[in-house]
Amino acid sequence: MLLSYIENLYQGSTTRLRIQNRLSPEIWINRGIRQGDPLSVPLFLAVMDWVTSNLDPDIGVSMGEAKINHLAFADDLVIF
Repeated sequence: MLLSYIENLYQGSTTRLRIQNRLSPEIWINRGIRQGDPLSVPLFLAVMDWVTSNLDPDIGVSMGEAKINHLAFADDLVIF
């Protein structure tokens, strides 16, 4: 139900460019999340959590007893 709600929020999104005080025709936005939207941060974090928790734990770099398959900080991600 929540995913359906979020889909509906983003469905039909458009933008226009202002060039020398003239507006372009509408441009349909088909992917991504809106910059500055209050939902951007939780959506980004939810996707990053899903991505990093679904990485194969057997693939990565061994460091002593641990195997590291990714490093994540803020909006940076390195996958090994």
